[in-house]
Amino acid sequence: MQRRSRQAPGAIITTILAASLLLGCGGGNTPGGNLPQTKEEQVRSAFYEFLHAVRVGDYEKACSLGSREVIAETKNAGGCVHAFTSSLADVEERDLKRFREALGAVKIKTIRIQHNKAVLIYNGGAETSMMHEGGRWKVGPLDWFGQ
Repeated sequence: MQRRSRQAPGAIITTILAASLLLGCGGGNTPGGNLPQTKEEQVRSAFYEFLHAVRVGDYEKACSLGSREVIAETKNAGGCVHAFTSSLADVEERDLKRFREALGAVKIKTIRIQHNKAVLIYNGGAETSMMHEGGRWKVGPLDWFGQ
């Protein structure tokens, strides 16, 4: 089992912003359409649904798609929604626009699923984990730089 360093409150959201600004291009993806049938389709759909929620500023929705671990890690920052809003509050409008565009350009390259955990690899080798909790796939901590 890999050891993870603990990130400061709000660091998860800051990491989303930084990673998104650095991500390469890919096909735009939005949630919706038919209900997924396979585990891979469910994972893919849940991840894109999360990215879409962040992209449009629906942080309550994004947080509802976060795993228990994500919710626990943002508790000290005033909760998940507050972590998003406070982390993005001082971002200049042009950078926020680039951030949202980058989220729309995320393209999953590989999904590995083992039991109730999935690892997604996308845009230039970035990766994140997802957990199957409460009957659906949830986004895990976004440790995109191996922190």
